[in-house]
Amino acid sequence: MREWLVNFLYCPVCTGKLNCNVFQRKDAEIEEAVLFCSCSRWYPVIAGIPKLIWGIYRDEFADFMKRHRSEIPVMIVDDPNTVVCSTKDQVRDTFSAIWDRFPTFGIGEKEKEDFYNKWMVRKLGLGTVEELFCYISGKKNLLEVGVGSGQKIRMMAKHTDGNVIGMDLSSGAVHAYRNTIDLPNVGIVQADLFSPPFREGSFDFIISDGVLHHTGDTKKAFQRLVPLLCTGGEIAIRVYNKYGPIREFCDDYVRSVTTKMNEEKCWEFCKKITKLGQSLARFKDDLVVPEDIEILGIKKGRYNLQRFFYYNILKCFHNPAFSFDENNLVNFDWYHPVDAHRHTVEEVKSWFKEAGLQEIVITEPESGIGARGKKIRLNDMRG
Repeated sequence: MREWLVNFLYCPVCTGKLNCNVFQRKDAEIEEAVLFCSCSRWYPVIAGIPKLIWGIYRDEFADFMKRHRSEIPVMIVDDPNTVVCSTKDQVRDTFSAIWDRFPTFGIGEKEKEDFYNKWMVRKLGLGTVEELFCYISGKKNLLEVGVGSGQKIRMMAKHTDGNVIGMDLSSGAVHAYRNTIDLPNVGIVQADLFSPPFREGSFDFIISDGVLHHTGDTKKAFQRLVPLLCTGGEIAIRVYNKYGPIREFCDDYVRSVTTKMNEEKCWEFCKKITKLGQSLARFKDDLVVPEDIEILGIKKGRYNLQRFFYYNILKCFHNPAFSFDENNLVNFDWYHPVDAHRHTVEEVKSWFKEAGLQEIVITEPESGIGARGKKIRLNDMRG
């Protein structure tokens, strides 16, 4: 943990400012420390990562407590009435399994980095990768919610002189920290987005790509992040969109089984789906749909067979630039988490408007809904 990160951190329970007692340093990093609040709650820094979580996850700190019990300045027993979303553990374990299996996904491979940069351009409604880099360079304090391996964190940190913070509840925080240790303007925290350890108005850019729909309530998750924006700041999200009735039925039917599997069994099942996508992609002749079939949500046009199947029948992701296991990862990401909500463009737009955000940009409704909006000063909104 870099020294500057402490200035951003607040108690996720009472929102009080956190102080830091350092136990161990390594070069410019704080390796082990305790962050403590006047409300008598404390949070450890373990292997360079502030663990700003409360409730049941504290069991993971047993070894830290043994090492530093006498040095922890205050102690409070976890609140007995702490309520944890009934599905949160399963989702957290799913994504921990993903990032433990692919700790450097999308990092250090130019082809994949270019792919994800171009994808981010589309999601933000920008024109070119150069425009993306320019956009990022104008931001001072950036937050990514749900960091995965840290691919976007690295990109953003390289193109701004500002501070870039990544937050994740899963073991993605551990891998993102390791993958960004060389970047002095990056800070990684392990925390729950429903109890973010930051002061309101801390960030001028917040991005959460494919994360909010994996919580118990997508809209509430979004609403929890908006107050963290400063005036003039922007928030960008991407969430799953609702498909036509055939795809929705298949998704619900298959997921009613796969979400009850353990990670390994679901991973093996997804290989069948991935092989299907791979096989469909081998068909080179396009499928032509001559007219819209509104009742089924099928749009007229020319389709690669795999893409038609993907959009209208069953999620069987395939990208020829990915390895088999990387394609399987994308399918597993869909079929195993209990929470995977789908939304409409109208829904997402309404969230942004209800939050008072302006200059709303909506992108990519066919493969997931990207949305971006700005927090404007009151006098700006009055003209």
